[in-house]
Amino acid sequence: MERARAHLQAQAGIRDVQTNLTAGSITVHYDPGARTSSDVLAMLADVGLIVREVLAVAEDGPPGAGHSLASASLIGALTNLDSRISRLTGRKVDLKLLFPTALGLLGLRQVLAEGLGLTQVPGYILLWYAFDAFYKLHAAPTLEPTESGAVPAAPEGA
Repeated sequence: MERARAHLQAQAGIRDVQTNLTAGSITVHYDPGARTSSDVLAMLADVGLIVREVLAVAEDGPPGAGHSLASASLIGALTNLDSRISRLTGRKVDLKLLFPTALGLLGLRQVLAEGLGLTQVPGYILLWYAFDAFYKLHAAPTLEPTESGAVPAAPEGA
């Protein structure tokens, strides 16, 4: 916990870090103009903490109630990759854009090369998946930082 606290406090945009060893929790206050909640969660993951957002716990129920361990790990890895791609591109591109765009281009290529083609995976199916993925990835509400910029996180296996 102390290693995580020291690491976070050394980062730009982090205002204050409080740890509670009894509860096994870390509270991070950050500047929302300089960091996002995803950045803070990625920093916690970089020091080896497994975190679960308080709002996600309230919506999903207790840890382990929803996703399997394998799917939760995959979701975490994809979320981390999404955050890193977004940061690298100045928040202009993320996986929520890249994935449906790739499906759409693949579907368009399929339609142009094979027509609507009913002998293989039809192009219109890929086009539908592209639209459906884009819609679903952008329809979910995102976690907004609080006014103080706090991201409460509780380690599950520090």
